[in-house]
Amino acid sequence: MEPHSRKVEELIEKWVTPGSKCLDVGCGTGINTVKLSHKTEQVTGFDIANYTKEHFVKKFEFVLGQDKKLCFDENNFDFVTSWDVVEHVDDDLNFLKEIYRVLKFGGVGLVSTPNRQRLSNRLLKLAGKEIKYPYYLGTEDDGVGEICHLREYTMNELIELARKANFEVLANHGVYLGFHGGIKTGIFNVPRFLQPLTQHLFIVLRK
Repeated sequence: MEPHSRKVEELIEKWVTPGSKCLDVGCGTGINTVKLSHKTEQVTGFDIANYTKEHFVKKFEFVLGQDKKLCFDENNFDFVTSWDVVEHVDDDLNFLKEIYRVLKFGGVGLVSTPNRQRLSNRLLKLAGKEIKYPYYLGTEDDGVGEICHLREYTMNELIELARKANFEVLANHGVYLGFHGGIKTGIFNVPRFLQPLTQHLFIVLRK
């Protein structure tokens, strides 16, 4: 299992309670949204285009919307997840504020994003090939189209952004020290002092 998927499952298992009402923002193909349905039947996936795989269609409700505002009432969901989406949106602060708005008071948000200071990026910088943003990653083979990171974050930057959106940050995790792509090797459980170099950033938020 890919490190990101493994951590998604761990966080859902730890934080999402049976019977809770959940929303996955930027659900894409539904591959992570469907993991919520293992814990609760009240699962909604939201995206600005419908990329949902056919075999996931009956596992959750899909809602098509716009990228500026979530089309849900405030104080509506117990849990909101958003996996590797915030780096793609034009207004990242508004994006997190919208997640905050639709969460119930005391509700929990689970958010992930790539780490700008991951080991591979640092090595590229040393080689004189530092990544510039917006950064185009090409076209995915799962049907979601061209992928572009408008920006990426360090853990401190991500935490600061969440706090600006009025969230309390309950936990943060740096996951997977290593490489993806052609060279797939690395460490999943990373010592705290090495987490600034990990591939993925995860934060747990509370309204």
